[in-house]
Amino acid sequence: MHKLGRTGPDGHLSCMSNVSNIAVAGLRAAEARFAAKAENIDNANTQGYNPLTAEQISTAVGPVVRLSRQEKLRSTDKQPEVDLARELTDLITIKYDYKASVKVLRTADELNGTLLDILA
Repeated sequence: MHKLGRTGPDGHLSCMSNVSNIAVAGLRAAEARFAAKAENIDNANTQGYNPLTAEQISTAVGPVVRLSRQEKLRSTDKQPEVDLARELTDLITIKYDYKASVKVLRTADELNGTLLDILA
């Protein structure tokens, strides 16, 4: 094993694969959150629509998103509504989360290239 990480079966250094995997998980999490927000916005005026909630959690392999809906309410209770202002502002946050994950992925790729150049 090399100081910077493990080598694969072909002998190449794969020290940044974990960083790349985390960045890809970040992209997938942003995509899942975006899809939930898009569905909520699309159905904002739909009678009886139950909005999706996206909860992002951290794991060892990167962020993961859990999607859920509120339980069905009794007919006497007020149905949950889509807050369009919140949904739209959340899209801006998701955009920056996506960009940050892309930047991490590019940086990991550049670092891998530099390390391979040094070790070659």
